Amino acid sequence: MGIIIQKMMGWVFIVGLLIFFSGLSSLNLAEKLLAFFVIISIGLFALRLITKDLIPRDKLEMEIKKVDELKSDAIRDVSHEFRNNISFIFNAVGLLKDEVEKSSPDKRRIRELFNTISMYSRRFESQISSILQFGMLERMEDTEKEKVDVPAIINNVVKEHGEVAKEKGLKIITKIEKVPYMLGNSELIRTLVRNLVSNAVKFTDKGCVRIACKKQDNDMMILVEDTGVGIKKENIEKLFRPYSKLDPLKDGIGVGLVICKKIVNLHKGTIKVESKLGKGTKFTILIPIRAC
Repeated sequence: MGIIIQKMMGWVFIVGLLIFFSGLSSLNLAEKLLAFFVIISIGLFALRLITKDLIPRDKLEMEIKKVDELKSDAIRDVSHEFRNNISFIFNAVGLLKDEVEKSSPDKRRIRELFNTISMYSRRFESQISSILQFGMLERMEDTEKEKVDVPAIINNVVKEHGEVAKEKGLKIITKIEKVPYMLGNSELIRTLVRNLVSNAVKFTDKGCVRIACKKQDNDMMILVEDTGVGIKKENIEKLFRPYSKLDPLKDGIGVGLVICKKIVNLHKGTIKVESKLGKGTKFTILIPIRAC
C-alpha cells in the first residue's frame, strides 16, 4: 500500500508541475529561470518516487541468491578439480619414493609414475592459466592488433593435439584455403583455436575432428567440427557460462569456451554452435579480416 501511495504522490507532483508550467508566460526572465530550476528539482523527486521499488524486493533478493549459488557452485567445482590434480600428484610422488627406495627399483614403473606426475602437473598449470586468462579477458575492452596468419596457427594447434588424437584413434582432418592475413591478436586467436580443438578431441571417442578455414566475404571463417558426444539443445546456452561443466567426469574447469566467446567479441566477430546429441558438435567463427 505504501508503494501505491508513493507513486500516486509522484503523479500528483508531475500533474501539478504541468499546470504550473502553463502559467509561466506572465513571468520575467529571472522568475522563469528560478521556476525552471524548481520544476527540475521537484520533477526529479517525483520521478524518484514513481520509479522507487520498480523491481520487487523479493525478486531482487531471489536474483542475488541465484548469483551467490552460481558463485558457490563455481568455487566448489574449481576446488574439486584442483584437489583431484594435487591428490594424483601426491600419490604418484609417494609411490615413486617407495619404488626408488627399493633395492631393485623397477625402471618401467618409475617412468610411468614420472609421466603421471608430469601429466597432472601440466593439467594443473593449464587450469590455473585458464583462470588467470579468463580474469584478464574479463577486464579487457579492446586488444592490440597485428597481422595474424590463421592457417599457420591452425597447423601448429593440430600438431599439438596430434599425439592425443592418435592415442584415441581419431583423425584430425584439415581443409585450409588460401586466405589473407587477418588483423587481430595472434596469441588470442591461437588460444581460441586451441580451446576449440582441445574440446573437440576431448569429447570425441571415435570418428574425426574437422578443422576448416576460409575467407567468406569480408570475414575469416574458422570451423571446428567433431563426431563426439554432442550437446543437448537445452544445454547449448550454458556453454558460454563461466565455470559451467556439462560433463563432470571430464577434466577442466568450465572456462575454455567462455574465453573463446570473449576473444571473438574482442575481435568484433561471432561464434555459432550447432550440435546433435550423440552425433557431434560444430563451432563456426566469423571474424572481420580488416585488410592489413
